[in-house]
Amino acid sequence: MDFQRVGPFDSDAAADFIRDLYDTDADGRLAAIEAALRIGADPSDDFLDSHEAEAAIVAAAIVRTFRATGMEGVIPEPIAFLGSAGLPPISRELVALAARALERTVAADSELNEMWAATANHQSWRATVLALCRELTA
Repeated sequence: MDFQRVGPFDSDAAADFIRDLYDTDADGRLAAIEAALRIGADPSDDFLDSHEAEAAIVAAAIVRTFRATGMEGVIPEPIAFLGSAGLPPISRELVALAARALERTVAADSELNEMWAATANHQSWRATVLALCRELTA
């Protein structure tokens, strides 16, 4: 795992998640995004696995990009195909779920948070995730 780049699309797990979305139809894409967020936000699971946390982060970044009117601002290159391929409308409930999942990725019970805590870029990564969360809840 690369602990130098802190963006939501920068990890290998994010690339894998995006590749899987590319190979899925529009309805399946939204279902995959929701599933990643539900796993990330599930408080009944004692520990959030790093791969699940990374998938939740990229799913939340996709929700942030495509919420409300279908497209907010510029679409980041890794998910540009979603702009033309489309996604069903993003509900308020999915936006709220994305915010909860992000909060959990930086919590004490997150393996990804523990991994980043051992690096010099922990605060930068954490700030990036929390900024994404604020954008979702604004």
